[in-house]
Amino acid sequence: MSGLHGTTRGHRHVAASPIVAAVLGSLLFAFSLSPAFAATTSQWQQYLAAGAATLSFQESTADGQAACTSSTLPDSTAASCSGIDLYGGRNLQPGAMSSTTVVFTNSGTGAAHTFTANGGACTQSPTGPGSGTAIDLCEKFQVRISADGSVVFDGTAAEFARTGTLPLVDGDAAIPAGGSVAVTVSVRLSDDIDNSYAGLRIGQPVTWTFQG
Repeated sequence: MSGLHGTTRGHRHVAASPIVAAVLGSLLFAFSLSPAFAATTSQWQQYLAAGAATLSFQESTADGQAACTSSTLPDSTAASCSGIDLYGGRNLQPGAMSSTTVVFTNSGTGAAHTFTANGGACTQSPTGPGSGTAIDLCEKFQVRISADGSVVFDGTAAEFARTGTLPLVDGDAAIPAGGSVAVTVSVRLSDDIDNSYAGLRIGQPVTWTFQG
């Protein structure tokens, strides 16, 4: 699946949901595979060239509900923003996909010439005392990130962490004042998992960077 744009850092969590298997028609085993998406924290980073006009970016849901605006944060050069969970915030069945779209709007007076995303370390954690013992859940979630319809990343959550900087937008006046970029993040849980993944979830920070 593919990558992200922007100046924001966020933790994305995912959990797997139940698999049910029947044995000889009489025994029923419920596997609570729960790599589920949980709440996310984003971090905005705003880098301005000397003498550049002010940049200000607003993160919002696809329906226009604002999560936060960089200029209103305590430190607009690197500030956390509690907002949208890009990984969906829900349990997934093996083979199922969740997609979330966010819109980054330049509400400042200057143009952003670059917009990049960096995936932080992917970690897994138990959701309860009965959680499984698997240690590679980050390899079992496919992440696809697209910017304005163009795929910029398609790989596992673990690969996203190893990829480094992903250019989402790059060029002269790439995001002018008043302009926006829609970023869609889709996550799919592999169907190649067993009960050792039950009750586990992943989390991953994402840093979005806009530069004038």
